[in-house]
Amino acid sequence: RNNLIFSLGIDILFGAIFTMWFCSENASWIVADRVYSVARSTIGSLTDLLTWFEDAPGGLKLNRDLSHFLKEFFLYLIAIWNGYLRDVVRPCLPYVIYFVGLCGMMGLSVVVALAGDLLSVMTLHVYCFYVFAARIYCLQIYALGS
Repeated sequence: RNNLIFSLGIDILFGAIFTMWFCSENASWIVADRVYSVARSTIGSLTDLLTWFEDAPGGLKLNRDLSHFLKEFFLYLIAIWNGYLRDVVRPCLPYVIYFVGLCGMMGLSVVVALAGDLLSVMTLHVYCFYVFAARIYCLQIYALGS
């Protein structure tokens, strides 16, 4: 019981220290700009990778029509995600990050949990890519089995 109280106290203490540092330095705007620049570079890298996959990646000969369709589809998803980042996430992100920093008064573990949730929301498009690609893979396996 004493160990639990001690752990909670340390968690709240470190959370309060983090909140004081984070809010005094106006770090939410800096972090939001860095997150947005990383997202923009990721979009550029994904676009380049999809263009490379449409050709003969690593010397593999792929179905040209299927690879073109997949490239166009994923580029469309990336364009939607880019618009979402630019129009919805970018204006709100500094305030959301500031709120996450203020939640440090409830403990540093709350900040870590909220940051993980924020990362999950910001990488939702990657999960959508995965689900679509896995569904195509299952359909190909089913077609080969017929």
